[in-house]
Amino acid sequence: MRRRCHTSELRASVGANRPGAGQSNFAVVVTNGSRRTCTVHGFPAVAFVNGKGEAVTPTRARRLSPG
Repeated sequence: MRRRCHTSELRASVGANRPGAGQSNFAVVVTNGSRRTCTVHGFPAVAFVNGKGEAVTPTRARRLSPG
């Protein structure tokens, strides 16, 4: 039987920047921090939080050239 991964056992980090087409692209790397094999089900959710753990919304700034 497959053992489900628990959030407390997983560690997330940001991978290397892979820029292309004028954009920055970072992989989110999820690592199993437990001593047993486990399975992740479904799709991961990602949220931006500040140092206090409060959710924040990224500000979108756009610079547009004439034309």
